Amino acid sequence: MDDENWVVYTILQESFYLIFDQVPPYHLENELVRQCSMLGKVLEHSQLQDHPNATDLYNVFLIKMDTIASARKVKRKLDDTVFYGGQIRVYYAPERESVQDTRDKLNERQMAVHHHMNRRPTSRGSSLQHPSSEATEDVKPSSLIGPQVYPSSQYAVPIEMKKRRRRI
Repeated sequence: MDDENWVVYTILQESFYLIFDQVPPYHLENELVRQCSMLGKVLEHSQLQDHPNATDLYNVFLIKMDTIASARKVKRKLDDTVFYGGQIRVYYAPERESVQDTRDKLNERQMAVHHHMNRRPTSRGSSLQHPSSEATEDVKPSSLIGPQVYPSSQYAVPIEMKKRRRRI
């Protein structure tokens, strides 16, 4: 098993804003923005002179991505990577968000969850339809493969399925 540590972020801990820490001081802002642009649209970028980690040896940059998904991609790809001789760190910066940014972030997450919940399962490229109550009447349970969806009015296992159970 891998010795990686996993960190779980809630939607309020994630952010459109990313702080890039420990960037070597070689005027690399445009290169950093170019790397982020390959993974998503960059809306804003600036160098943070007043950040506590900004020193003569390291620069700190703030980059705003267009979506949370692209910010996740950038953080996953660029965090702890070697960038021009230095190992950069990427942090979410939810404290930089406005109320409208937080509202947009929550709406984006709600739409993503809604889309995921309404998505129909696919099998080898073809879309499968959930069997409705009419379809289960025509098809015998023994001919179905995989999990079966029964009408919502039935909460118990059908009698045919109970008869097929074996005792061990």
